[in-house]
Amino acid sequence: WVDEECNRTCTGNFEISSDADLVQIAGCSTIDGNVDVEELTQTDLIAFNSLQEVTGSLWFMRNTNLQNVEGLNNLQQVGDDLLFSYNESLTSLDGLESLTNIDGTLSISNCVQLVDLNGLSNLTAIHGSMMINDMPISNFDAFENLEVIGSSIYISDCDNLTSLTGMTTNLDSFGEDDIIGTYDEEGYTIASLFYVYSNAGLCQDRVDETTNTFQSIGWTGQENSWNNEGACN
Repeated sequence: WVDEECNRTCTGNFEISSDADLVQIAGCSTIDGNVDVEELTQTDLIAFNSLQEVTGSLWFMRNTNLQNVEGLNNLQQVGDDLLFSYNESLTSLDGLESLTNIDGTLSISNCVQLVDLNGLSNLTAIHGSMMINDMPISNFDAFENLEVIGSSIYISDCDNLTSLTGMTTNLDSFGEDDIIGTYDEEGYTIASLFYVYSNAGLCQDRVDETTNTFQSIGWTGQENSWNNEGACN
């Protein structure tokens, strides 16, 4: 249901795949629930222009016409996971500059035209994991203001990726929010994982340097990395 007020809170889980579905969230400043946007025909997200907070997850999947996220300009907070996956025409995340906090996981994958993540430049905290997979990005400079990653990091199949430096610029907490329940070979609980694999342009030395940086701020998790085959200068 939807409160009949300006700047209203819309309560419930919303599955958005048509213009008729978009009417349900028009004017919502807060959505108290989850939002799943899938197979929408629009090229942008202007219909979301009132949205400031989603208390649950916000997913954008298989929106083949979606080119940008203009319309999410007022979004400040996601209470669970933020996911972009298989949006094959998406070229930019510009419009997410108001987003500062994700209480769950940030997952961006299989967006084959998305060459940078610059719209996320004001993000300061991801309290779940970061998952970046199968995209043509070359660096993580968009995360230079990121201070917290709560759980684990997974980076794979980003063949243009050459640098990980951006995400450690201001990071002062990694892996402290969650124990994921896996075990190392001695049987100890691992609180956090740093998985980096199959990034054809990334030098393994850069991965190891990033691990050292994490350890310097108190990270006690485990690195797992392979098939990072870029030249080391």
